[in-house]
Amino acid sequence: MDVDHFKLFNDTYGHVAGDDCLRQVAKAIGGSVIRVTDIAARYGGEEFACILPMTNQDGAVAIAEKVRQSVSQLGITHGYSSAADHVTISLGVVTTKCISGRSAMNIVALADEQLYAAKQSGRNRYCAIQVE
Repeated sequence: MDVDHFKLFNDTYGHVAGDDCLRQVAKAIGGSVIRVTDIAARYGGEEFACILPMTNQDGAVAIAEKVRQSVSQLGITHGYSSAADHVTISLGVVTTKCISGRSAMNIVALADEQLYAAKQSGRNRYCAIQVE
C-alpha cells in the first residue's frame, strides 16, 4: 500500500509535513491491524506493508478497507491530489495459503500488481486477488 500522490504532497507542503503525514498514516495503519500475529511496517518511502497470517480473502479485504478509511479519516489536507482533497491510500491485497509454495518475493510482486490496478482505477481504493 502507499500514500496517493505523496511526492506531490511532499513537494507542496514540505518534508516536515511529509514526515508528519507518514507518522499519522503509520499510526492509522497500526490501529487497523490489531491481532498480535499481524505485522504492519513501513516498506520504504511512502509504502507500507501488512502481513496477516491465517487471514482469508474476506478478512484481508475487510482490513484493507478499514486501513483505507482510517487514513482517509485523518483528514490531512492534500489540495493537489486527484483522489480527494485530503491524503488517501491505495492498497494491493493478495491472499494465499502457506502451502502454495510461492516465494515472498512472488507474493510482493502480486501485491504490487494489485496496488498498480488500484491506482489505475482512481486511487483511494484497494484491489485484491486470491491465488492458490
